[in-house]
Amino acid sequence: MGCELCCLEAWIGAKICVPKLSLKDIRAYQLAAVERVLNYVVQSAPFYRERFRGAPEVRSFSDFERLPLLTADELISNGQRMLCVEQEHVCRVYTSGTTAAPKRLRFTEAELEATVEYFTEGSRQFLRRGERALLLFPCEAENGAAQLFLRALKRLGAEGIPYGIPADGAEACRAVLETMPSLILAAPATALSMLACGENLSFDTLLVSGDALSEDAARLLRERFHCDVFQQYGLTESAFGLGVDCRAFHGYHLRETDYYVEIADEKGKALPTGEFGRVVITSLLCGAMPLIRYDTGDIGRYLSEPCACGSVLPLLDRIRPRDVAKGYHGGSDSPAVPGR
Repeated sequence: MGCELCCLEAWIGAKICVPKLSLKDIRAYQLAAVERVLNYVVQSAPFYRERFRGAPEVRSFSDFERLPLLTADELISNGQRMLCVEQEHVCRVYTSGTTAAPKRLRFTEAELEATVEYFTEGSRQFLRRGERALLLFPCEAENGAAQLFLRALKRLGAEGIPYGIPADGAEACRAVLETMPSLILAAPATALSMLACGENLSFDTLLVSGDALSEDAARLLRERFHCDVFQQYGLTESAFGLGVDCRAFHGYHLRETDYYVEIADEKGKALPTGEFGRVVITSLLCGAMPLIRYDTGDIGRYLSEPCACGSVLPLLDRIRPRDVAKGYHGGSDSPAVPGR
């Protein structure tokens, strides 16, 4: 089952108990999950109980599109009232966002476990048992992205080295030479800083996360280090993981059983495949504070052509920066912005 190049397809098929996965199967599962999580939040959270009072029943994705988008400002102002569980069941994660007031994202251990499972399955395509991974990434935060990735590495039988963010490219290169990893996890800025002094570096895979990487920059990294360059897309709002490259390297395959991802205009209307719009996410997990139609502020689109890997999973194009979202109304032409 599944395709050889897409590590997530077989995993998703197994999770929804479908021997031969199709997009129709995925959407049917997601619609049922949307109905379930809507019932859950209305029963459990005062914010959602008031927000959806009198709203029509959701029996289709067209019905779902009529629900309002959730904004970052609303999340900041109403986070506590969105909580669906007792505080002792919460693992709290902070992110500053783009304002002085922080967004407070809360997840249960089960939700973080779902991210660890996704990291584990997504990493099978570029890391094997006994290999070493160097994390040039913030590693201190308890239950942060790096800590969850380290848990995934342990399950794969790989060794994770939590180094942290180097001061500059020279320090990053020294860390690589000292540890000789098969894989490096880094933000784009850290990876690009190694170009100036990394002539003697050798590793198989670079996994970039935490920000967007332009295709030109990815090509430079591949050519300099003779490595594969995978990109992982995630937000704190999605418990750090949302999608990852397959070996076709054309875009992100998503955690379809954990999150429903729409591309919508500023009014919340879903846009056709191929058109750019706001990336809107809905958690399908009945956890601490599921986000319903949350406008991430990122700009993206689903690609019209199927992935070259042959997977039935939809393919999300590279994400555009959040700072172009304001005033962007959607459309078929790509916003002229650099990778973030």
